[in-house]
Amino acid sequence: MASQAISPDDAGASAPPAESETSRIEQETALNEEPSLTDHSRLGLRRGAHLVLTLVALLIGETIGASGDTAALFRPLVLAISLFLVPIFWSRRADPFELGSFNGLSGAIALASTLVMIVRTDGIDLAFVPQMSPRAQTELVELVAWSYVAGQASYLVGYYWPRRARSGVSRLTGIAWSSPRLLLACLGCLAIALPVYIWFQGRLGTDLTDFSELARGKAVVRDDPNATWILRGMSLGFIPAMFALVVSLEKGRRAWILASIAMIAVFGLLVVRAGQRGLVVIFFVGCAACFHYMRRRIPWAILLAAAFASLVASNIAGQYRAQEAEKVEMVPIKERLSVSRQLEEHAADRQRLSALALVFYYFPEKKGYLYGESWAALLTWPIPKWVWADKTGSFIWRDSAIVFNFTGASVPTPFLGVLFANFSWFGVVLGMMGWGAFQRRVYQWMLASRGDKNVVMVYASTLFVSAPTTLPLSLLTQFALPVLGVILFAGYRPRGLR
Repeated sequence: MASQAISPDDAGASAPPAESETSRIEQETALNEEPSLTDHSRLGLRRGAHLVLTLVALLIGETIGASGDTAALFRPLVLAISLFLVPIFWSRRADPFELGSFNGLSGAIALASTLVMIVRTDGIDLAFVPQMSPRAQTELVELVAWSYVAGQASYLVGYYWPRRARSGVSRLTGIAWSSPRLLLACLGCLAIALPVYIWFQGRLGTDLTDFSELARGKAVVRDDPNATWILRGMSLGFIPAMFALVVSLEKGRRAWILASIAMIAVFGLLVVRAGQRGLVVIFFVGCAACFHYMRRRIPWAILLAAAFASLVASNIAGQYRAQEAEKVEMVPIKERLSVSRQLEEHAADRQRLSALALVFYYFPEKKGYLYGESWAALLTWPIPKWVWADKTGSFIWRDSAIVFNFTGASVPTPFLGVLFANFSWFGVVLGMMGWGAFQRRVYQWMLASRGDKNVVMVYASTLFVSAPTTLPLSLLTQFALPVLGVILFAGYRPRGLR
């Protein structure tokens, strides 16, 4: 069970019902509401380390002798990375699956990748921005870099203010599961996922154990104009595996836990064959969060090692899905394990800086603000493409198509860019503040349940909803909504808790 529980005081959560069954993680939460002297000392060390690391990074930037554009970007990017890390270093008990910490780590890795690529190449590749004068490019990249600082600072203001905002206990808390109904729901998910995967396997035509033909697997999905049903159908196979893990964690039987982890790994590898990197990572992280809150707190060292391993695997998978397996360059293991090389490859693959620079280049001088048009497509979100084939063509300025409309590149627009393209700097500041406040409330909602399995599962399946834009919100239909549906179908409230 948990070696160090997370106190609800960290997020202002209210107390759970007295009649609910108290697990060890709940007991430790209740016993550790008041921080000890050791807790204060560790907190002071973490905060001091954060300040020292930020200062050292800024000093390094002054001594590397970078060229104009690189020097203009270095300081604001370091400050932005430091702001992303605030929830990790400054929270009283740093919880890696707290939304502020989790998204902060993801954002810090993304910006660190960009910074490493810039330093290693001593230049900036704005692939999506038209040719411009050196002075204009320097001004543009400075604007982009400082937008990260403004955006994350606004997010932190919304996330931590008001400090003592509280959240009530979820109505999902205390719901028990009927074993026959749970089994029926899981079989229903498999009854959809397995035929979809069999159809995909028939179209792919390679051996079931061949994980090198990711480009062909991606093409099977991409060539179908209504391909969303394929991925949604496949992802339903994750749901029974996740429930199997939670049941085994609740029972506390190691054999069951190992069997469910094996099931998760096998299905994850099968979905990778469709050229899908993100879906698998999202599901694995959700299962890790369930283990973290229900069984044992996962140390930061293990999570950071897992994050680097997933980065390496994602880069390798990206190469195999971008070209035929025979054309993929074989890289020595030493280079594969180079942190700087992996970060550089990650930045080159995602092109976040270039996508955000494109938004600031075109808006508002060359294209007027959209004033919310990017979110109009969300009104048709529940309608599948096989019902409305031209759905995306009817909303050309949806958030996922802004870069595509200017360049033809299928690259998602960063949330900061979507806010700016729609509502200028007011959108960046107020939008990030509002999103920070919302995510804090969601975390408080989870903490108020004191480790209840239903709330933890729903929370874990929404970890990657990192912004209210099309791509992250689509994950709700693939993970969170099916999880919630199974809970409501299989659940009942014990007589004593009604």
